[in-house]
Amino acid sequence: MDIQLSDGYSFEIFRQMPYHKPVIFTTALHEYTLDAFQYFVIDYLVTPVTLSALKAALDKLRAIQYPEVRTHHDLFTGYDTFIHESYKERFLIQIGQKFVFVKAGEIELFKSEGKVVFLTDKKGNKFSIDYMLEKLETLLDPRLFFRLNGKVIISINSTTQVRPFTNKRLQLHLQNNVTSPALVVSRQRVADFHTWAEQ
Repeated sequence: MDIQLSDGYSFEIFRQMPYHKPVIFTTALHEYTLDAFQYFVIDYLVTPVTLSALKAALDKLRAIQYPEVRTHHDLFTGYDTFIHESYKERFLIQIGQKFVFVKAGEIELFKSEGKVVFLTDKKGNKFSIDYMLEKLETLLDPRLFFRLNGKVIISINSTTQVRPFTNKRLQLHLQNNVTSPALVVSRQRVADFHTWAEQ
């Protein structure tokens, strides 16, 4: 955590909400070293942070919290696996009196229509779900899903073509273009879309 934030100092966060887990502070300021050690601080890294200093800090964290991890590389690998496994992998959909699973890999898009959000799969089936788009953004793997605008989240695997569109926007054509017509990336999201599509 950085010490000096745009709206104050991070110490205020700890004063308002007690937190008793390891913290690594990074800052360009030397004068807050003693203040930092009031908390469960692992290290106090002064920017620019060197690779060796970061490695040493992570090794301290490993020794305290993850004694079974052998190297800082393993720590990152374990964290990466945990993050990826925490994304939603399937949705339980009710169809009449029965329920079916729709896996994340089978989803083409999510679309908000009025106050209802619909899931469309790659076969063109459309189901209403009890999630808002804002919540879905936190549940879905951002490597695979992207919010185009205020109404649509798409899957990377369903996109076949991207074309320039009016007002510096982009138009996407999906595999199932019969039930899912072309979609537009809002102008504010075009740069983020390029980054997402190329990762």
